[in-house]
Amino acid sequence: MRVRCERFFTTIGVTQGNESDSGPGGLTRGEDYLALAIRAEMQPDKGIMSTLLLVLDDYREPQWVPAATFSVLSNRLPSNWKVDLGESGALNLAPEPWLAPEFWGNYYSEDTAAAIAHDVYRKELATMEAEDRAERV
Repeated sequence: MRVRCERFFTTIGVTQGNESDSGPGGLTRGEDYLALAIRAEMQPDKGIMSTLLLVLDDYREPQWVPAATFSVLSNRLPSNWKVDLGESGALNLAPEPWLAPEFWGNYYSEDTAAAIAHDVYRKELATMEAEDRAERV
């Protein structure tokens, strides 16, 4: 799934949700990004549905960003994505290993589990990048 960064939104404070001139580091307005995962969940305290995309940013780092930031250029889902409905009702689409509750904690840890998580991350990312390249040829 390929998306284009179209707009930025404030994510905290009283202006949360309003369009903003600047966005999170690692994203450039007008640039295209590979979507790595989707998460949709209710935010009961705000009474709204929140949808986030995990994108590979300008630094090739995974970053969760509000979906409204993007327009969809290619709606083909990667073959390695699976669907998970979490206990809280959150809907997740991502490579199956990334859906494990401990995956992202391990990915960002500094112990031996991090090395394993990074290997799994790179393998799944390589699949998505290869499919994305093939689609754009």
